[in-house]
Amino acid sequence: MFCSNCGASLNNQSHFCSSCGTKVASPNAGAMGKEQPDARGQADLTEKLIGKNAAYYISRWARPGQRKGWNWATAFWWFLWLGYRKMYRDLIFVNFAFVLGTTFVELIGRPDLILGLNAGLFVYFGMYGNVYYRNHISKLEQKHLSNPALYPVEKIGGTSVGGIFIALGVGVLGSLISVMITGF
Repeated sequence: MFCSNCGASLNNQSHFCSSCGTKVASPNAGAMGKEQPDARGQADLTEKLIGKNAAYYISRWARPGQRKGWNWATAFWWFLWLGYRKMYRDLIFVNFAFVLGTTFVELIGRPDLILGLNAGLFVYFGMYGNVYYRNHISKLEQKHLSNPALYPVEKIGGTSVGGIFIALGVGVLGSLISVMITGF
């Protein structure tokens, strides 16, 4: 059984949510199996996982079709945006792919192609950053609902200024690796 307000797991005898304090309508409701939060509880969970600018992302995701609008922040600062939004695995993967790409074009003697790599990432994250982030939030929702105690919203969701510094550190490390490989 889950809280209809925050999505936290409740035991069957609960009268109040131990996470947010909301009164539980029927302590024995949903005693069998796992329930998903209702629509309002799901929306609240999504907002809490997004953190800052939740209204922006939710409005973009409500648009019909695959294309969810251009996102200037992700286009210009995709690298820092990944860290700020706590998408560390993606940050490391994209950085690793970028380092491989830039190292390759340096080794073949075509450093002019680095601009093309940057332009490709600019367009990709600008066009699909909102969809990319929606997929990330969906995974976090599933994680949290599978075990709210292990994956609390406050820990797995929201934003992190420290993530920007992690992104900068990953970028510097990637640049150093590239320089060590290419020799300049």
